[in-house]
Amino acid sequence: GEENTGGRNKCRILACCVEAIVAAIYLDGGIDASRDFFYKFIHPRFGSVSFNENYKSNLQEIILKNSGDLPKYIDMSEEGPDHKKMFTCQVEVYGVLLGTGTAASKKGAQQKAAKEAIRKLHTDHSYLLDPGFKGQKRVREEDHSHL
Repeated sequence: GEENTGGRNKCRILACCVEAIVAAIYLDGGIDASRDFFYKFIHPRFGSVSFNENYKSNLQEIILKNSGDLPKYIDMSEEGPDHKKMFTCQVEVYGVLLGTGTAASKKGAQQKAAKEAIRKLHTDHSYLLDPGFKGQKRVREEDHSHL
């Protein structure tokens, strides 16, 4: 399939592969090991390249720096015919809903949810100071019952 359509040279596929490798290194060796890998192998090749905003990465960095937790992305719905699906995703930290996004792909929905979460965090810094994220709706188990 992909080999016949030039999959080895598709940026999206290659980016997903690199993301998976960095994630595996992080899970196995922690943030220092993944940072070392990034700066040794990836940054020298792409450090000066301008990339589009990656809200998921930016949100993860903000959350890790301020709370030590990781954002959790939850697929909420998948609607429409196969050729025109729309996905809705939420992002939460410590069980607190920070953002919701809808797009034509799961990754796009996650990016939109992360973008909303970053906007929320920049507006109200108390999110970063209190692991309970004061005054926000906590996500309850029943909110995910339709999955």
